[in-house]
Amino acid sequence: VDACGVCQGDSSVCAGCDGVPWSGRKFDACGVCEGDNSTCSGCDGKPNSLLAFDACGVCGGDASSCRGCDGVPNSRKVLDACGVCGGDNKTCTGCDGVVGSGLRFDSCSNCGGNDSSCALPYMVEFSGEVCRGGAGGAKLLWQGPSNRSSSCVLCLFR
Repeated sequence: VDACGVCQGDSSVCAGCDGVPWSGRKFDACGVCEGDNSTCSGCDGKPNSLLAFDACGVCGGDASSCRGCDGVPNSRKVLDACGVCGGDNKTCTGCDGVVGSGLRFDSCSNCGGNDSSCALPYMVEFSGEVCRGGAGGAKLLWQGPSNRSSSCVLCLFR
């Protein structure tokens, strides 16, 4: 008779997972003697669930909850006000510093200007002109910073 009371037995009938008859020790769900199921538990605490934490720290997640606009988990990249991923709003900020204003510097370096406020023309030419009635005159031609030419004729009458 073995330790378990079985005739010609090997004491395995009443042995615990440690091989000791009547020890009362048992295998856990992971197959570990006297284990606590932690060696095969998923992040949900359930044995053999196979669930794991994703890159965002979400149990069983797909890493989408912390994905940046570039598609990379935890990149922290977001779309700026101009719609640029990871941008700094500079691509759509006007010269006034306002996002989306559309203002640009004119050729006179004035934000939102129309080239009309430039202080001095870059080029001035005078040439002789004949006015109606034979009066003498002078043609004034100037070209401003915008490279647009303008002219006028001054007529002198007596």
